[in-house]
Amino acid sequence: MMTNLFSMFDPSNFLFSSIWFMILFIFLNPLILNNSFSTMKNIILKTIFKEFLNNNPNSIISFNMSIIFFMIIMLNLFAMLPFSFTFTAQVNLIFPFSLTLWLTINLFSIFNKTNNFFSHLLPLGSPTILMPILILIELISNLIRPITLSVRLIANLIAGHLLIHLLSSFSLYLSNMFFLIIPFSMILYILELAVCFIQGYIFTILISLYANEMN
Repeated sequence: MMTNLFSMFDPSNFLFSSIWFMILFIFLNPLILNNSFSTMKNIILKTIFKEFLNNNPNSIISFNMSIIFFMIIMLNLFAMLPFSFTFTAQVNLIFPFSLTLWLTINLFSIFNKTNNFFSHLLPLGSPTILMPILILIELISNLIRPITLSVRLIANLIAGHLLIHLLSSFSLYLSNMFFLIIPFSMILYILELAVCFIQGYIFTILISLYANEMN
């Protein structure tokens, strides 16, 4: 039995997790290539790719961003299923993932576009007396990016899941308000589905902007 609200984020409380749905989706994908679901998926991926291509003309980066976006969206949506596990709300998973993406962008920029990387630390036309402070501020803002990326995604998903879990717990004790709680729960669930898409988009678009900034 769960002892507190945050027990829902403990993987030991679940018999299976959303990763099994992801594996099942991957293996069944060749079998459903001709159906409407696969067609819709391809349309979404093409739309996402075009969106990232507008922000970053590099087709390789745009393609990778599309894959990252789709992966995060699928994990977020699978986490909305009953008895599933929210991988994208785990610090020990999302932070290393964000850190890896951030390191990849920065190391590529340092070794391939060194001048662009270091010139970005100092805004053009900065007063000489403020240069050390501005460089320090830009450096710190760059260093905390993987932290802010992780916290933004994790905090929003945890907040939404906690609200749904809290409301469902109250519904067990407020049976006389059943007809009021159920519609409100459905609205909250739909909003949380929207959050899954929005947070995945924000996470990926920020990574794309960081990559474009270094270029």
